[in-house]
Amino acid sequence: MRNNFTAVPKLIDSGDIGPHGNTGYWRFCCNIRYDCWGNGYATEAAQAMMDYARKAFGVTHFCASHAEPNLASGRVIAKCGLEFVRYGIWSKLDGSCKMRSMEYERVEV
Repeated sequence: MRNNFTAVPKLIDSGDIGPHGNTGYWRFCCNIRYDCWGNGYATEAAQAMMDYARKAFGVTHFCASHAEPNLASGRVIAKCGLEFVRYGIWSKLDGSCKMRSMEYERVEV
């Protein structure tokens, strides 16, 4: 019996990693499609970005942040070995919303 179903690939994640200003840290972020939350994709993506930065560029200092109410993102960041260091301000790119953020760092030796 032949299956007539044709799978259509869908993007579930976007993210980036790169130097965070002149701080010496590399900052990463992930955005996961809502219906894919809770499957470990964000943790896997973040860890892969960190591994790439280590191997390709010798990065040893990482940072990340999240809007304070977004506790799931905090758990992802903690799973990547970063520790909470301070509160900051998170805002939408267009400035339409601002709220307190939680900022994390990791230094590897």
